[in-house]
Amino acid sequence: MCDLKSANMRVVLVLVVLVASLILQCAPKTLTGGLPEDTLKKLSLDGEKYVDEEMKRALFGVKQMKEVMEKNEEKHAHLMRSLRHSSEKKKGAVEMAKEVEQKLGEAEQQCKEALKTSWEECRPCLENACKTFYTSTCRRGFSSFSFKVEEFFRKMSAQFQSENGQDLIYNLSPENPDAELIQVEDSFERLQRRVSALYDKSIALVTAMHREFDSAFRVAFTTDLKPKPLPTVPDVLDAGFLEGIGLEDVLDSFFDFGKSMFEEFSSVITEVFDEIQDAVEEEAELQQGIEVFPSWVPMQSKKLCRDLRRQTSECWQLQGQCDSCQGTVTKECPSVRELHMELNEVSELLNISSQQYQEVLQVVQRHTDDTVRWLSDMALRFSWVAELANSTAIPDSVFSFVAVVPQKEEGENGHALNTTVEVNILNSPTFTFNVPPELEVQDPAFIQYVVQEALGMYKQMVRNDVEYILQHGTRKGDRTGTGVVSVFGSQARYSLRDQFPLLTTKKVFWKAIVEELLWFIKGSTNAKELSEKGVKIWDANGSRDFLDKSGFTSREEGDLGPVYGFQWRHFGAEYKDMHTDYTGQGVDQLQKVIDTIKSNPEDRRIIMCAWNPKDLPLMALPPCHALCQFYVCDGELSCQLYQRSGDMGLGVPFNIASYALLTYMMAHITGLKPGDFVHTLGDAHVYVNHIEPLKVQLQREPRPFPKLKILRAVERIDDFRTEDFEICDYNPHPTIKMQMAV
Repeated sequence: MCDLKSANMRVVLVLVVLVASLILQCAPKTLTGGLPEDTLKKLSLDGEKYVDEEMKRALFGVKQMKEVMEKNEEKHAHLMRSLRHSSEKKKGAVEMAKEVEQKLGEAEQQCKEALKTSWEECRPCLENACKTFYTSTCRRGFSSFSFKVEEFFRKMSAQFQSENGQDLIYNLSPENPDAELIQVEDSFERLQRRVSALYDKSIALVTAMHREFDSAFRVAFTTDLKPKPLPTVPDVLDAGFLEGIGLEDVLDSFFDFGKSMFEEFSSVITEVFDEIQDAVEEEAELQQGIEVFPSWVPMQSKKLCRDLRRQTSECWQLQGQCDSCQGTVTKECPSVRELHMELNEVSELLNISSQQYQEVLQVVQRHTDDTVRWLSDMALRFSWVAELANSTAIPDSVFSFVAVVPQKEEGENGHALNTTVEVNILNSPTFTFNVPPELEVQDPAFIQYVVQEALGMYKQMVRNDVEYILQHGTRKGDRTGTGVVSVFGSQARYSLRDQFPLLTTKKVFWKAIVEELLWFIKGSTNAKELSEKGVKIWDANGSRDFLDKSGFTSREEGDLGPVYGFQWRHFGAEYKDMHTDYTGQGVDQLQKVIDTIKSNPEDRRIIMCAWNPKDLPLMALPPCHALCQFYVCDGELSCQLYQRSGDMGLGVPFNIASYALLTYMMAHITGLKPGDFVHTLGDAHVYVNHIEPLKVQLQREPRPFPKLKILRAVERIDDFRTEDFEICDYNPHPTIKMQMAV
């Protein structure tokens, strides 16, 4: 098997969201001089107990997620009913306002000229009478009332200036509340599917590993879900059992979530009732023995004060105090006044219904967002255990020591050094790491340390990279000034057999992937060549401003310097400019790789490097994907890329597809089949301005990878054209916009 012993090879298949398949293939060198086999077996049994506890904790965490999700489904359904009811009320108010507005427009058109003159004479007196009455009779809120009166009369005057109803103050902007309802519903349904899939995997795992878990655990885990009210402690398990598997932190997190949702309801929904504040204040004053109105104020005036607080259009009741308001306004066009009052009331109703709708929508959105946030955190902690269900075979042992080798300094009195261990956990490859010298093999802390280290390596192996970075990454500055959250060291493996790893949780610009790769293969360093084909990804780095800031003031715009393609085809050649013909200069690494694959496929030095220290100062951007190595086995060609720096939001999905395409092309011209693409990252980071878009992307369900077809027989790498490639069955989610950091 291609010079590798099958006993030393293990393959891990794991589905994730952005890193859809992660497999590590290891052929470790067996340690010598270690502990005897009997000791290793005893240590392995002790380690299994710790792993069993971690698995049970994680499985019950997944079950807790499912129970919380089901409880929140009930709450969500209730909220959505309220939101739909509020939406219908809002639609009804909109229709009423439109109807009154239309009638008012027709009435005003019939007597606009007569109204205009009469209104200009009536307005000053009526507005003054209204303010005077309120000042002398009503006790509270004159400043706010005065503003409302002025606004009302301003709106009234605007009606008489409008033409054909175009400037009516109550004209309604088009809205589509149904779209908001659909968006909220879709978001919650995606979350439901995600949690259900995770729970189903866990059920399958417990069933498949029935020998690993005792009957009490299986019964407790597979018991039908019984969601409890959020304030009530779940009684599915007794306290002793919970303590035994360490679920206290799970439950604490659960109840914190419920408490936050209760507080959210209390704080938001109260804002709907601002309109009745005056009535509440008056009632309070009466209970305290404070007169709301002086005793001499007639009952009719008291009623008018209340009417004016509610509707400023009630100022019309004072028109008898103004001779100028007794003419055309009331006699020739009485319907206009009535329609204005009706429209004012309908508009108030519309404002209230719109406010109520927004309040309920806010609660629903907050509920959904909080649910997503809590469940995402829980998934990050516990979903690793369910990924084991994706494996083609359940491991015989959940934990085993392969070797334990204590190290000592040379000499008779040498001090103890780190102990080197080799372990397998679940279906992992063999992990090799060191244990501090202060932890002796017979110490229980030794086993705990080894298990925790191995579990950490396993969890990192099966994690979703973006989620892991957001949860555990370090906030750092960067050369662009944008800021990043980053981790160091990440690896993923993608099968290229009958599929192509093109991201599906958002649409990827396929044309740009093909054109850029052909541009690399050509050895070009001219960004304008790509730009003219509609691919703008290098425009910013080749711009006049960027080149000047980078010190390339004499370089022509678009000239990127000796970047990727130049190093692939002319490594070591002296770079002059993007127009020079470099044929025959430097080392053609790409062609050398092709020749070696054909002539000596077992060679372990089939490498192509874009990192040239001598040329780095001449590059507009030093290479991020720095080195790739090719590997031939059983008629298949595989490729591993080392990328020193990876932008998880924009660059990494693009780079994965680009080198997968290169592997397809290389396999085609060398008579091989595509095997695997292994992607190794150094600094894996998320730009801070990509965090929110990526959170949206993480909620989307990955879809099956598409397939890639090469449409004609091509013999030379330089002969490939854009139209030679066809992506089939690509069904991605919509594009998510992210700003490129330069």
